[in-house]
Amino acid sequence: MQEPTDQPQASSAGNQPATPPPGYHGHDRWLLLLAALIGMAGGLATVAFHEGMAFTEKLATGHPGSLVAASEGLAPWRRAITPAFGGLVAGVILLLARRVTKGKKQPDYLEAITVGAGRQDVGATLLRTASSLCTIASVGSIWREGAM
Repeated sequence: MQEPTDQPQASSAGNQPATPPPGYHGHDRWLLLLAALIGMAGGLATVAFHEGMAFTEKLATGHPGSLVAASEGLAPWRRAITPAFGGLVAGVILLLARRVTKGKKQPDYLEAITVGAGRQDVGATLLRTASSLCTIASVGSIWREGAM
């Protein structure tokens, strides 16, 4: 019995290309490397969002960390105005995102995969992320997430 190798087996005919052994996935290794790089980029983006949220929260409330502790530490008038100001900034960013996409509706991320072949406008996505960051860090709430 012959042991499988990573090298393609030579064909018996001299002019036919070599056929890889069953189970050979050597040509897919670049895809595995690409997947690892995309995963690392996603992890770094998550860390960047987290740090950006802590920075923006400190700017908005003076208390990085727990949003509950941040809102409890605010004066009553600031509890009302901080989320309103954060929502105003988030709205301005969303208007800018609409200009970037020239008024086209951006699909939700899961909808883009299902309906739109997974295509998303990077600039609009970054602006929507910045808008979410401003709302959440200013002790606001967003749609499904509820009160953060």
